[in-house]
Amino acid sequence: MSKHTAKGALGAKQWYLVAYNTAQLAGWGSAAYLTLHALVRHEGGDAVCKMAGRIVGLCQLAALMETVHTVAGLTRGSVLLSFLQWFGRSNVLFLILRSIPELWSHWAVPVLFLAWALADMARYPWYAWAQFQSPPHWLTWLRYSAFIPLYPLGILGGEMPLIWSGLPYISQRKLHSLEMPNSVNFAFSYHTFAQVGLFVLIPLAFLQLYTYMLQQRSKRLADVSVKGIR
Repeated sequence: MSKHTAKGALGAKQWYLVAYNTAQLAGWGSAAYLTLHALVRHEGGDAVCKMAGRIVGLCQLAALMETVHTVAGLTRGSVLLSFLQWFGRSNVLFLILRSIPELWSHWAVPVLFLAWALADMARYPWYAWAQFQSPPHWLTWLRYSAFIPLYPLGILGGEMPLIWSGLPYISQRKLHSLEMPNSVNFAFSYHTFAQVGLFVLIPLAFLQLYTYMLQQRSKRLADVSVKGIR
């Protein structure tokens, strides 16, 4: 018998989650390959955006389903934390990077794509495997260790530099902003929102998520060690 705990026959929910996580793994794997391919050919961030940007965007849009999964009870976790993580990435990818072509050649683009891709390539196989049986120790270790360097790299080396570099363009073009007077009698400055996000929201959200993941790592790896002893 396998040393890992086998589960019974999979139902529709489990097969759906296997399919979703496998598709995300394939998508992020493709994004990592295309990013590295562009870098090896010394084509820079602009080529990275053109080659990998579409698949990164599709994977990121699909990731909203993870919040839906939590709301629907398909998976466990914090709905708020899941949504905030999705929104943080989407804000940088769609509202800033996609809206400001001048940023496509920024050095932070390949850093961002690779950090996201590698982190998720460690995450999705674990979720897919867990639908069949308890994941092996090496996969659990990878799932709960890869984030240690990759999360800070994605935030400090990818998201924050792109937001900072995008601020002048956001201000000049009044991107995603609503000025008075207007029919809804409401004003919104995306430039101010981006500044608050850069200096307040992102650091706080990162600290909360990183602390949570470190706690989960200690718990999961301790559980694996206990099962291994047994």
